[in-house]
Amino acid sequence: MGKKLSNTKYVVSVAEACHLLNVSRTTLWRWRQEGKLRFYQLGKRRIVYSLIQLKSFLKECEKFNDSNVSAEGGKNERQSQ
Repeated sequence: MGKKLSNTKYVVSVAEACHLLNVSRTTLWRWRQEGKLRFYQLGKRRIVYSLIQLKSFLKECEKFNDSNVSAEGGKNERQSQ
């Protein structure tokens, strides 16, 4: 999965990034516009993401979710369902 941008940077397509993050293309586009995700534009239309940066983004999201659970007394929306 993914293609080599340089000798050390592996990148994934928009579709692969959506799958890894479990979000829609629209959400991925919005995060890109908000500056939450770094991306690379290859040519005029092709967008790719660094696999390493996506994994780092996921870890940050998990830390944020974990801190919200602690701040709310151990419950979050998922747990209450």
